[in-house]
Amino acid sequence: MDYEGDDDHDDVFYSDQYLELLEEVRELLRHARRGNRLDMEDRRAVAGVVRGDRVELNLTQRRLSELSGVPLRTIKHMDAGGVPQTATLLALADGIASARRELQPKPVVTREPGDPLQMFMETVGPMYLELSPQAQGQALRQFILWMNEEISKEKGGE
Repeated sequence: MDYEGDDDHDDVFYSDQYLELLEEVRELLRHARRGNRLDMEDRRAVAGVVRGDRVELNLTQRRLSELSGVPLRTIKHMDAGGVPQTATLLALADGIASARRELQPKPVVTREPGDPLQMFMETVGPMYLELSPQAQGQALRQFILWMNEEISKEKGGE
């Protein structure tokens, strides 16, 4: 699940109590991303949701390690009931979000094969998806700034 995005489980029934826990975890992660540490109880709640999502996605510990950059040993420790540090939980949440993106159906291509925009999407899209959510935001910002510069140059050069 993208812990900080909209609920993307419309086709699955969850109890009100579980939905409240998910919302609480989203808020805890937002709090942690602002540089705040989470106490043991909060980290335990986040770890439980991460663990549950890993299982729900049929994601192996090894694959979550690859997606998150968190050592396999740390994930095994968490699955056995250990409580990781805040930074580790943020990385694991990013790994789960990446796994969810991988599982999303790819958009239907409606452009011609030689279309420049289509070639751009086919080239840049997979690279973009390899980035963490934070790096995606930074890359998108840099790309937009660069495009604005290029447009300004072209308009000024007319």
